[in-house]
Amino acid sequence: MVGVQVYDRRDKELPDAGLIRMTDAETGASQWVDSSDKKVRAYYEQQFNQHAQYCRNAFMKSGAELISIRTDEDYVKALQTFFLNRV
Repeated sequence: MVGVQVYDRRDKELPDAGLIRMTDAETGASQWVDSSDKKVRAYYEQQFNQHAQYCRNAFMKSGAELISIRTDEDYVKALQTFFLNRV
């Protein structure tokens, strides 16, 4: 079994756009975030990477594999590369 994680570049990299209002999709809570702060952007990317690692570990523990594909990436090429490396 192979899981496919599809994500957008902005899921990983917070743009330097100054003050932006962010809303938690689960709780509805919102807050202002200074996206021009390098520490804020680094924390955002760190959280993405931690979640991605958690997902990889969960799949591996269940005996499955996980491939991550960005929305601006050629998914056919990514899948071909993944599966051809398994042969």
